[in-house]
Amino acid sequence: MVGEHVPVDQLTVALWPDSEGDAAYSAFTSALHRLRGLLGGDALPIRQKQLSLDPRRVWWACRELMSLL
Repeated sequence: MVGEHVPVDQLTVALWPDSEGDAAYSAFTSALHRLRGLLGGDALPIRQKQLSLDPRRVWWACRELMSLL
């Protein structure tokens, strides 16, 4: 399934290609913290240095956010 078990290293390289390792990881953790604040921590779990996305939780959170607009 798409969105499951994506290595964090792969994400940091793809999202921050011009950043050094520590800077890219710092940007990733900051972005993840903000996303979890919006979507809920259980929507974006990390296990064994791999990020997953719970599509049901993300759909629910996006729907709730859209109702506020």
